[in-house]
Amino acid sequence: MALTALVALGFGLRTYRSFVLLRSAYAMGAGDLSSVRPWMTLGYVAGTYHVSGTALARRLRLPPDIDPTTALVSLARAEGRSPFSHVREVQEAIAELRRLSPASSEGTGTSQDSLVAGEFLAALLAYGYPALGLTLFLGALGLHLPSALAMVVAGSLAAQGQMSWLGASTVGVSGSVLGDVAGYSLGRVLTQEFLERRGRWIGLTPERRARVERLFERWGALTVVLSRSLLSFLSPAVNVLAGAGRYSLRRFLPLDLAGRLIWTSAYLGLGYSLGVGIEAAADFLSSVSGLLISLAALAGLGFSIDWHPAAVRTAQRHALMVVLVVGSMIPAVASAATIAELFERVHRSVVVIRALEMDVPAEEGQAPSVSSVGSGVLISNDGKILTAAHLVHAASEISVEFWDGQRVRARVVSSAPGADVALLRAEGVPPGAVAARLADSDAARIGEQVFIIGAPYGLSHTLTVGHLSGRQKPGQTTAGLGHAEFLQTDAAINKGNSGGPMFDMAGEVLGIVSHIVSTSGGFEGLGFAVAANVARELVLERGAPWHGIDGLFLSDDLVRILNLPGPGVLVQRVVPDSPGARLGLRGGFVKATIGERTIILGGDVILEAQGVPIGEAPRLRDQLRRVGPGDTLSVTIMRDGRLQKLLTVLP
Repeated sequence: MALTALVALGFGLRTYRSFVLLRSAYAMGAGDLSSVRPWMTLGYVAGTYHVSGTALARRLRLPPDIDPTTALVSLARAEGRSPFSHVREVQEAIAELRRLSPASSEGTGTSQDSLVAGEFLAALLAYGYPALGLTLFLGALGLHLPSALAMVVAGSLAAQGQMSWLGASTVGVSGSVLGDVAGYSLGRVLTQEFLERRGRWIGLTPERRARVERLFERWGALTVVLSRSLLSFLSPAVNVLAGAGRYSLRRFLPLDLAGRLIWTSAYLGLGYSLGVGIEAAADFLSSVSGLLISLAALAGLGFSIDWHPAAVRTAQRHALMVVLVVGSMIPAVASAATIAELFERVHRSVVVIRALEMDVPAEEGQAPSVSSVGSGVLISNDGKILTAAHLVHAASEISVEFWDGQRVRARVVSSAPGADVALLRAEGVPPGAVAARLADSDAARIGEQVFIIGAPYGLSHTLTVGHLSGRQKPGQTTAGLGHAEFLQTDAAINKGNSGGPMFDMAGEVLGIVSHIVSTSGGFEGLGFAVAANVARELVLERGAPWHGIDGLFLSDDLVRILNLPGPGVLVQRVVPDSPGARLGLRGGFVKATIGERTIILGGDVILEAQGVPIGEAPRLRDQLRRVGPGDTLSVTIMRDGRLQKLLTVLP
């Protein structure tokens, strides 16, 4: 256990220090300086980063005749300082020398390196996965590219919902491994004579080659894993020398993959923590613990045996076995996050929604309004928000309040009242907001723990916890909601929770809170959320249109009561400036109670659309799907006892 803790601590410290070097380099406007490391010599630093060796020695207060083969770590120890702080001083010295001689050939080379690094990072932001894969592939070959920073950026984008962390990790591992295999293949075709005489051409300096050879002598096959994790700066040299030494690809590849899994997970997790906070990253980084334990076990094995060829082969087999067995346990380790940790990760995706609806006028000329409060969840950083349709479908004004108290206006983009789900678009998203991911609700099992974050009675970001209690088919819970599957839960839901997210234990949105079933008016353990897959299909993929009409489908009994020629849709309210308002539809003006339901009478009754009767639902849906921007939409209505036809051209 002590050895495991030490290895984990050492790797975590190295990862943090790498990030600090990345941050300081880019703060100085020279991203390529993030690759300066203690093992480098003065001569290597001067040549690689295009500065004068004499000027660099003077800037570091060193004798002008100092041996250029002196390593930075040796200089630090001679001064009684930590190698890490000395590297940062070297970074500052190089940046200062560049500023003092911007027109020199040395400065030009440096600017070009920084430009290349910046271009690759810009490409990552613009093109996503392909740019990430290319950066890591070329970086694994030994090019001076910001591979580690690219992985950190990818982790941050994953935290913000702009990338999938699974996709980023897959691309990261596969791109790096392909680059490693390419370097290995290069080593297979190069001769030992070439490596001795021309190794510098591919970054294989005598010092680096000697160090790698010592590692192979000491650790054998484990050098491949170590050079991908704890000693990642040596990985290009290890690739080439492994190939040149005719090391078996069948042995090289599994160990290379194990090392790249550690490296990718660490930097991706670091970026994730920067995107959502250190606490939220704990769950993500826990997925690396299995590999760290494997590495510690292998390190202990290395100290306990004699490294003759037979022992090396045995250690290789044991190494692969431990990595595969412990790796298979990673999902179980990663799922052990607590509710508190999950809340910290996702709560910034939850918003409070305030909607203003036009009510029935009390007197002629008046236009009173009714306000309501609910919840929603941000699902993309461009402002897309899922919520309940009954909260916003007939709203004339909508505002969204984020976790930090900032309020912005929003509009309805898509709405499916029959499933009680709608999609909003906020006018802006504050920095630091986190977009939630939608789960595969079909894979959820009854009995799994879930939690809900919302604003019951206006108390924003209130957490309630329960279980997935059941699945209800369309039409089984509430009349009028016949187009969706609902997930039942015993997590407390009250007025104001409507539209809020129901999360699973992976921190993904399993459903959108819709309604409760109650005889008392309060929560009685029967809450319902529309399944995430239904929400995804209806308002994200199909884009169910929003017409701005609060309509009520008239059943056979209501058709007879209102003396209508056939089924129709009673227009109760029309949102100003909506497609329904532009069509010329009018809402009602008298409230009436029929049975146990209060409806608004006096408005238009839509009998046909595009010449198809409202009662012929399948044919009507088919006709409406064919209507697009620039087409004419026609409806036949009953108004004041007379049939009328209304026309409008869709924008």
